[in-house]
Amino acid sequence: MTTTVQIKVPEITADVDQAKRDIVEHGVAILSGVLSPDEHAALRDTVYAEAEADRRTGRADDPYFADAMLGNPSQRVWNLPSRQQMFCDLAVHPVVMEMVRTVVEGGVRLSTFSANITLPGSGEMHLHADQGTDPMPWGEKPHGLNFIWCLDDFSEETGATRFVPGSHKLNRSAASMEEIMSDTVPLEAPAGSLVMMEGRVWHKTGANVT
Repeated sequence: MTTTVQIKVPEITADVDQAKRDIVEHGVAILSGVLSPDEHAALRDTVYAEAEADRRTGRADDPYFADAMLGNPSQRVWNLPSRQQMFCDLAVHPVVMEMVRTVVEGGVRLSTFSANITLPGSGEMHLHADQGTDPMPWGEKPHGLNFIWCLDDFSEETGATRFVPGSHKLNRSAASMEEIMSDTVPLEAPAGSLVMMEGRVWHKTGANVT
């Protein structure tokens, strides 16, 4: 089985304009320097504190259906904007809004905002495109843009998001079992990075083999 179009992950950049070009060419972009070290540390500490609170109160007892089907021990921390003001601020961060307004046409709304803690032993998720539930044919531009704030290092071994390079240019969901089983590459990035991925990209959570 082969990947679609080309095997290439864009380099990490601190240039927002370069990130915009990477989204068009690759469907993904990786930005550095969006958060200060103090902002990143506060965000990471708060997410893990909320995760611990969910385990303590039993809120984490019902796993996400996609994890449950695979028996994954991953933990999802849901509805972050309801928990702390910092998450509301992050959702409308100036870089986020600039990228959204460049990539997505029309009005903008927040679809979901959660944390995914991919624990050791978690397996891969199924391959999908996030706008795969939208009727086809899709339009000329993506219907959404994902923002992944890397609280820890994103590495292949710890379950970094995996994607099919160039799949966004097909402008459709995977249509056959061969495509669903396409080879993927990891979106590796150091802690503190912001990974962006447009809604047509075929992707999945990777396996944490540590």
